Amino acid sequence: MGATISSASGSLPRPPVERFSIGALGHDEGLQVITEAAHRSLVPFDLATVDAAEPVVFDLASRGFGEFGMADMTIRNVVSERTEKLARDQSEPQLSLMVLHGAARLEQGGRQLRGRDGSICATWSIRPWRTAVSARAELSSLTLSLDRVGLPNRLLGGLVGRDLGTAPLAPVLRAHLAALAALPALDRQADAAVTEPTAALVRALLATAAGDDAVGRGALRETLGMRVMQHLRSNVTDPELSAESIATRFSISRRTLYLVLAELDVPLGEWVRTERLRRAAAALHDPACADLGVSAVARRCGFTEHSTFSRAFRTRYGVTPSEWRAAAADSVHSGHSALHDGSTTGVAARR
Repeated sequence: MGATISSASGSLPRPPVERFSIGALGHDEGLQVITEAAHRSLVPFDLATVDAAEPVVFDLASRGFGEFGMADMTIRNVVSERTEKLARDQSEPQLSLMVLHGAARLEQGGRQLRGRDGSICATWSIRPWRTAVSARAELSSLTLSLDRVGLPNRLLGGLVGRDLGTAPLAPVLRAHLAALAALPALDRQADAAVTEPTAALVRALLATAAGDDAVGRGALRETLGMRVMQHLRSNVTDPELSAESIATRFSISRRTLYLVLAELDVPLGEWVRTERLRRAAAALHDPACADLGVSAVARRCGFTEHSTFSRAFRTRYGVTPSEWRAAAADSVHSGHSALHDGSTTGVAARR
């Protein structure tokens, strides 16, 4: 189910996360809304209900990354179908991978699959497919062009409509999608930078599932640096984050880890400290965190000792965390920002 909301072009620009829910709508109106969304998706499809007498659940959050799209959905009582007519459209051919948390039925290529928790189902847009979800289920999907996948149609045709959830690299793909979903908003350059590594990981999953281990190993090597950086961004506030824990996570030696980071010009300790301080500074500036003490903010951002946090914060920003927060509060009351881009001018003026 390629339910990422699309622009008119084949290459996705970087839109913000698009969310909608039909929870407050009536049955007919809700079905009309999600049908319109389905027709706008990167891989258009039709929608119906499994049981017209039962309520429909359809909550969607979609997001574009460079040249591929992602969507997270919670659905119930929904039939999705890419018909023969839609499969003959002139849009760029796409491949979708759907990670399932729940139960669903999928048909494509003459195969019928009963998906379950952890299933990964592949579909392509050049042939009709049909999915049916009766009970409430959660799905995460990734959609990218067949050209980006870079595998022959003969190989892909043997994989669509099959459960790839037990493939050797299935856990890697699940972790990758979860890490992408957790990323904050990225600029266009960063969005574009994740396209090829993501395509390489998809290529590796499909190739190893088809028995081509050489392609899979090569793609894993190509994407290691990006996957390490995603892990760092997603876990930087964990006090237990260390070179040892990262190396263990990716089944590599510490030496290999440092070599990978050196290729990216990322000094591990400095990067972690700087990113934690950046997040702490943002939290101290955020009115939503006003009820949190400075020590609580420090712990939330990965610092275990208040004194270490305070020294590092002052070294980087030239003021104490409390002074930073006070200046932020003053800027809100005065209607301008005294702390723009890390400037401490406003703080100096107060002192």
